[in-house]
Amino acid sequence: EHSNTNPTTERNYANPRSIGAISAQHRHTKVTAETLSRMWNVGLQTAQRTLRATTQEGTRTALHPITRRYRVDHIHLHRPRLYTTFYTDTLFSKVVSIRGNRCAQIFTDGRFTAVYPIPTKARAGDTLRSFSTDVGVPDTLIADYASEQVGDNTEFITQARRLHIRLHHTEPGRKNQNHRAEREIGILKTRWRTRMTNQAVPSRLWDG
Repeated sequence: EHSNTNPTTERNYANPRSIGAISAQHRHTKVTAETLSRMWNVGLQTAQRTLRATTQEGTRTALHPITRRYRVDHIHLHRPRLYTTFYTDTLFSKVVSIRGNRCAQIFTDGRFTAVYPIPTKARAGDTLRSFSTDVGVPDTLIADYASEQVGDNTEFITQARRLHIRLHHTEPGRKNQNHRAEREIGILKTRWRTRMTNQAVPSRLWDG
């Protein structure tokens, strides 16, 4: 009886529990197949195939242990990109909610709308960060000339730059340039007022 197994085929399998991360003591060091074979207790061919499938471009921390890695400023790359134009504006309420919110920031493209209640319009930058996390990063964003959305030191401008959003501001007094956000605010107010009246919802629960 003849076996189908080739006697020259390498059958040196590693113990999974003995395989771990490979580190080096010097900068710009790359692991060779011979070193990997010896450390993982695998055959040379297996080590060579492993190296061909990896880049060895690990995150560089330092020569000595430190508590945090070097910061990268492209954390937003894992967020989906919305290749469309969104409009944003602030909706103001006459009643302070039980959560302490006095207004809400609206983001809409005319078909989809996201609403973020906030205690003050100065928190508009926080809502832009939340929107990019929850929904995605808009390619273009239209906003009015509110002071919270135009100053170089505002959180809104900081987030727009960090997320590489093409931000355009409407001309003062030209609300028609931000028509989708203005129209959506009117629709939301009407719907909220009707629903709260029909269901006898207290006015301080408008952001619930």
